[in-house]
Amino acid sequence: LAGYMEIMKFCEDYCCFSSDTGAALLTTVQAADIYLASAPKRTHCLDTVPDLNEANFLDFILRMAIVAYSPKEDLREGTFHETPENKLKALLLHMWKAINHPRAQ
Repeated sequence: LAGYMEIMKFCEDYCCFSSDTGAALLTTVQAADIYLASAPKRTHCLDTVPDLNEANFLDFILRMAIVAYSPKEDLREGTFHETPENKLKALLLHMWKAINHPRAQ
């Protein structure tokens, strides 16, 4: 299970809030909205946000890719990711680069 804070740390670790070009894939607000859309629906206790299970986490990753590589973003980067599969591939490539080629701190 992954909670809200773990998901935000995940996004930060994989440079989803910043990049070498200075343009973020997502804002923190977008990531929070995606988290809430991916979280299990609450039937009681509106004071807590449910953690993501494995299926919810995979849904979060796919939603993240779709939002991060929306047409507006694609035009800015000069690329076109037409299908959700290509958007997911682009996100996974971005995450791989973030880990294997970290920016100088």
